[in-house]
Amino acid sequence: MKKRIFCCGFMAVLLSLPLSVFSQSINLNTSESITFLQSNYENGYATKIYSTDDGGGVTSLRFGTRGNTTAYTDALLIRVADATAGGNGNVYVGLNSSKSSTYKDSKFGVYQSQLLGSTKGNYTAIATFGGQTYSGNNTLKETLWLFRETAGSTWTTARLHNGISVDNAFVVPGSTTKTWWERDPNDNIQSWGNEANTYMTLKSGNLGIGVTNPTRKLEVNGTIRAKEVIVETTGSWADYVFDKDYKLPSLAEVENHIKEYQHLPEIPSAAEVNTNGVNLAEMNVKLLQKVEELTLYIIEQDKSISLLKEEVDLLKSK
Repeated sequence: MKKRIFCCGFMAVLLSLPLSVFSQSINLNTSESITFLQSNYENGYATKIYSTDDGGGVTSLRFGTRGNTTAYTDALLIRVADATAGGNGNVYVGLNSSKSSTYKDSKFGVYQSQLLGSTKGNYTAIATFGGQTYSGNNTLKETLWLFRETAGSTWTTARLHNGISVDNAFVVPGSTTKTWWERDPNDNIQSWGNEANTYMTLKSGNLGIGVTNPTRKLEVNGTIRAKEVIVETTGSWADYVFDKDYKLPSLAEVENHIKEYQHLPEIPSAAEVNTNGVNLAEMNVKLLQKVEELTLYIIEQDKSISLLKEEVDLLKSK
């Protein structure tokens, strides 16, 4: 009697199990879905799996979620396409039907639907990768953010900011992120830095080290140390001083210029150097010019001294 009761109870349990336990597949058309209702609280919380016909021979398997709303938002999308449409097996996170075509050629795509604020310093995270440094220890994360460089509501004032954070620290682009890399597509700028400090900037082919707005091919705000520096001149070397047609200014002319301007002729003043800096190639030519002029003055003086000595010797011999 007990065996019979047990068998009947076991069969009742088996019959009560979902049909999917025994079936090899579940066939649904595009108007049907598998829905998991987590809660009816307020507007409801649920997830569902469904398929859509996207047109052009393309279909998608979608995983939708809703939280305190009746509308589902696609959290994950797997694209299924025929041989001509492309994108077969591509996976997208956070894409909806209106955005999926933008990413159809990439094997993996991530889309942040949260809009970036229009105030300077606003940011929103797009994707994060990370790992634990040791068992029970810190989590090191690399995050890609959208970052608002200056106030505005279009792409022209936004940047992509890639930075490192640790656990829940160093998570504010432009302020605390570690060893970051930032790209500005409108102004053609790439920047590298740490926290609020910008170490290097590449703008329109101009590289600045310690300079945020370089206007020349290389600008350095600091000391440069090198084994060797080769500077190419753009004009003539200063040997023209030795040409027979070169007009050597008299020492009196040089003296008068120094008295009036407090610097050598053709050499920039201290005020000009403080404002504009020094062109190394040009300055080397100018300095060599003055050295060669000085050499000519010495030669002339030596000749005069020799003549005077000869005259003195001649007078002594009489």
